[in-house]
Amino acid sequence: MEADHVARTVSAWLGKKIPAEWFAGLPEVLVDAEEMLVIGTLPEAADGGLETGDGAPSPSSGMADLARIKRFREETRQRRMRIAAEAEHRFGRKVSWGAVCGDQRALFTTLSVPVMTRLRLRERASRRSALKALIPAKPAPAAG
Repeated sequence: MEADHVARTVSAWLGKKIPAEWFAGLPEVLVDAEEMLVIGTLPEAADGGLETGDGAPSPSSGMADLARIKRFREETRQRRMRIAAEAEHRFGRKVSWGAVCGDQRALFTTLSVPVMTRLRLRERASRRSALKALIPAKPAPAAG
């Protein structure tokens, strides 16, 4: 299956599995041949986030966002692991998770592939695209 089609299929499937309160909307799903990366945006805090008296975000709001991501990771770990195991069985790819809160983004466990060691999914995809651009297309066979 093509990566975009797989991503849409996985996204629809996850929409039925992930509790609605986890994310503000459907998570972003990125797919390559080895991995599915699921990144959800956490809903806004009940207090609307920390602000200074003039309405600007406080300097500590980034730390508060990271703390919310950490808390989400810990509180949802068991359920995410069950969903991931089911998805890995169904789609034949490892599942990695991440979350976005405010300006902060954190990826939890992600797959490193031996051929491109320590490259994340987006980095692997950009490298593949660059390699494809460098490799000339095969000439069409001469009409005989």
